Amino acid sequence: MSGEEGREAATATVPAANSSTKPWVEELPTIESLIDSKDLAIRSAQSLFHNSSNHLRSFQDSLPQASSHYKSYEDAFFSKLKEGVMIAKENPGAAVGITLTAAFCLMRGLFFPDYHFSFR
Repeated sequence: MSGEEGREAATATVPAANSSTKPWVEELPTIESLIDSKDLAIRSAQSLFHNSSNHLRSFQDSLPQASSHYKSYEDAFFSKLKEGVMIAKENPGAAVGITLTAAFCLMRGLFFPDYHFSFR
């Protein structure tokens, strides 16, 4: 085969482009759309940074209020606990009775080991 015959055979195997098909180069995104995509990504990142800094700032603003609420609940809890200890100190018989009742009700498995198996 000579050089011309090889070229003719190669061009004969390539299908002719129809008017309905576009070359793949034309389907690539244009430079303008790539620039638009880049600008959109930059604006999105800037807005994310701005929004996250706003959320952080609002969290920092609400932190003192949350700590004051925590402190007030902590004070209320420990004052009730102290009050309960003082009542238990003044009434030792009632404290022992309440403790034993709570132990029997809450820890049945320790005092009655076959309790769990009797209902199955």
